[in-house]
Amino acid sequence: MIDKTIMNQRVAAASIAYKFSDVIEFDSSFFADARIEVKNKAGLEEVNLFGQQTKIFDCEKTENTLGVMFGAMKGGAVASGFLKDTGSLNVSRIVNKYDAYNLPAVFYIATDDANVCTYDFAPDVGMAFPSNVQEAIDLSILAHLTIGKSYKPFVVCLNNRKEAGIKETAELPDNKDINQLFDVIAFCGTRARGLERGISCDIEVPILLDADVPEIVQYYLDMINKQFHRDYKLVDYVGAADAENIFVSFGAQTDVIEEAVKNLVAAGEKAGLVKIKILAPINMDAIKAAFPK
Repeated sequence: MIDKTIMNQRVAAASIAYKFSDVIEFDSSFFADARIEVKNKAGLEEVNLFGQQTKIFDCEKTENTLGVMFGAMKGGAVASGFLKDTGSLNVSRIVNKYDAYNLPAVFYIATDDANVCTYDFAPDVGMAFPSNVQEAIDLSILAHLTIGKSYKPFVVCLNNRKEAGIKETAELPDNKDINQLFDVIAFCGTRARGLERGISCDIEVPILLDADVPEIVQYYLDMINKQFHRDYKLVDYVGAADAENIFVSFGAQTDVIEEAVKNLVAAGEKAGLVKIKILAPINMDAIKAAFPK
């Protein structure tokens, strides 16, 4: 059952993380509202997709950022981490550590667009840039589905600006809805490895075939579009078919630029915008194909 709900981006992302994770660790009080939301789920004995209650932890010291999460994943658990990028936190170092240990976590990073440009992730780490609450829900689902088959970390960049806290109405699928995505190709790859360490999982885990991260992302993106009636693309274009001045954008400012481009086109200007929604990893063919011919 898909419920209409009112929440902000951070709470929306945490609600999805709860469904997919054994462990969630919050780095900062910046995510207080999201932490309260998942604490309430645990208090109401709401279970995740594995039929268990997700455990919630706080990271108190920057130098030990996400230490509980790291240890849990080395023990075979599925984990998510919420970070606030203040500029002093080396996000690239943390994410690349997980990649080096082959621990496919989902990292939710509250960041500014300028900081995103400084990240130096391994080339097979995916990134998504939701610009509203519904995208925070859907692209979080995409991130978790992807790591279960890719065994690589995935980063969801949440808007660090004030407007990110604004509540919006969105569709939040329940566990049964999301489980429909498992019926074709199951997620649970990390849990399958955990089974060898004696961790229980109520979801049947089939043999997973090898595939590149871009193929996995596109596969699950297509499934989400079909299941939830969306029209997401890795890269999209808005503007004049004969545009001479074209912006390329990702992250929080994209909606503002899109509105400006539409106003320019309405005024007769030959302007356009290439919108990068997902780097899975960067797909130059998709970016080039988005430009007007």
